Amino acid sequence: MSGEEWRGIEGFPFYDVSSLGRVRSWKHNRWGRLPEPRLLKPGIAKNGYPLIVLHGKKADGRWFARSTYVHRLVTEAFVGPRPDGHEVNHINSDRADARAANLEYVTSSENNTHAIRYGRMKPPPRRLGRDNNMTKLTEDDVRLIRSSAATCTALAAQLKCSIANVSDIRRRRTWRYVS
Repeated sequence: MSGEEWRGIEGFPFYDVSSLGRVRSWKHNRWGRLPEPRLLKPGIAKNGYPLIVLHGKKADGRWFARSTYVHRLVTEAFVGPRPDGHEVNHINSDRADARAANLEYVTSSENNTHAIRYGRMKPPPRRLGRDNNMTKLTEDDVRLIRSSAATCTALAAQLKCSIANVSDIRRRRTWRYVS
């Protein structure tokens, strides 16, 4: 494939990952690498992401296996190390597309917003009025604010909320659904 670039996987000297999201293994015997690599076929994890198992050797000579997502290997090799608090995002929202050009690091919030935009995740329900656990007022308080001739300052003191809150309710910036 043209435009494909291969880079080694850190900590696993017998494996390479490509910019097109492919992983290859250099067959080896007790004397070292053989001249021809072979492409590995990733499995698909329950969440839909391609998954690969890599085998390595610890410092004490014992072998170990590590399963990892292909998109993480590609991103680490071609984008760089993952910044703290960031995740890998598939730009085209296709979990199977692990090309380096399709991957980027984003925050969890940005990743969730992207997933909602592309229909991979439902947005959280909006909790209005008394269903919102952060509210101090009820719908009856809102009706009182809108029908009262008292000043915002007096109503705020009476209802133990801010003057700005009372003003926003009167101007219908908040609690719009209450008539």
